[in-house]
Amino acid sequence: MNKNDNKRPLINLLPYLCVSIFLLVMAFQTPSRSASTALNYNQFSKLLSSGKIEQAKVSVDYNTMTVTGVYEDKGTQRQFSVIIPNTEKASDELISELKKVDNVTFVDANASNYLVELASSIIPLVLFVI
Repeated sequence: MNKNDNKRPLINLLPYLCVSIFLLVMAFQTPSRSASTALNYNQFSKLLSSGKIEQAKVSVDYNTMTVTGVYEDKGTQRQFSVIIPNTEKASDELISELKKVDNVTFVDANASNYLVELASSIIPLVLFVI
């Protein structure tokens, strides 16, 4: 064992620490890979009016609204996604139809997670200094 190894034990663990942090960040940043059915607006509207939508999450962006969620098909739950133009008429119709669904969440697509942004900007600096 080198004398320098005893003086700076953190440097010896640095590669393992970097890989661990990278894996943790990737685990929380990677979306789930479950099968999701891409619906067009007419299919989505039929499911919504027939009451088969069980859960919906509406992500509102400047030009589009992305609706993801779960619907029931022949006794099984299936995930779906649909992209709708963000117009006043479309959003009013969507909101009035989604009142029938019990579990609806609205999300701002442009919102950011400040903690993740802060960590992603500070951690490389700290690792570089060490």
